[in-house]
Amino acid sequence: AGAILDLIDMILCFLLADNVLLKTLANFASALAKLLAFSGVLGVGTDAYLTELDESVCFNPEGALIVDEARQMYFLGAMALFFSSMFSFCLVPISALHGGRLQDKP
Repeated sequence: AGAILDLIDMILCFLLADNVLLKTLANFASALAKLLAFSGVLGVGTDAYLTELDESVCFNPEGALIVDEARQMYFLGAMALFFSSMFSFCLVPISALHGGRLQDKP
């Protein structure tokens, strides 16, 4: 949902460049959706499950490698969601302050 709202924000930049409130609300909704996705990823306990799988040592070397790669991908995905939501939150005041007026400046 966050990526779709980012796409809507990009479309609004071209179609409704002067509608600052709509662009700001789209950025804020995108940041909230990304933060909700991040908290959902953390809340279901995937990290504890993958850690438990890694510590159980009941896999052959190929299976242990897959579990380790799954933990790495989980961590990278969670970090990407977190930083994406934080950067979207940083974009909200910028779009509220400069929305539609940056086109007139060199």
